[in-house]
Amino acid sequence: RWQDVVELRAPEKKRSARYRPLIGAAGLAACMCLAFFGYYQPNFTAYGTVRIQINPDVEMTISRTERVLDLEALNADGQVLLQGYSYQGKSRDTATDELVERAIDLGYLSDGDTISITVNSADADWQTQEEEQVRRQLEERYGESIVIELGERTQSTPDPTPAQEAVEVIVPVAPPTASAAPAATPGP
Repeated sequence: RWQDVVELRAPEKKRSARYRPLIGAAGLAACMCLAFFGYYQPNFTAYGTVRIQINPDVEMTISRTERVLDLEALNADGQVLLQGYSYQGKSRDTATDELVERAIDLGYLSDGDTISITVNSADADWQTQEEEQVRRQLEERYGESIVIELGERTQSTPDPTPAQEAVEVIVPVAPPTASAAPAATPGP
């Protein structure tokens, strides 16, 4: 009796080795996408705005992680305040401090003056948290000689509405030097 011998072959390893670089590249691309969108999304996507009204009126667009994405002057004095100022790569804290310092140096802000801070976002919890952080930051930095007002300041209604929380803080401010005089005249 004679039997036919059928040889069974083991799977070729060369075939799977051929796709290994492709599988590795696909895995690397997936990891990069996760890292990119995980990092990019909260750092470089607009999440809200912080408006600072002294008389220069400026508005910062910020990300969820408090990175300044854009800075816009809303009036002529705001343009003077922002002239030559670079906000790229700065946090909201840093930009707010630097803008207030520039306003003091240019003579827009002195003892007893008011800074009005308005935060807007679709996320009410984040908005409330940002308002509190900005208020606390300015209180700590400028202590006892300026008035910090949360909510938008209007010409017709100088007193805050019940929805706005007015916090009075006095900040000692040195008088501006003659060389730091603003190009435009400061308003009320």
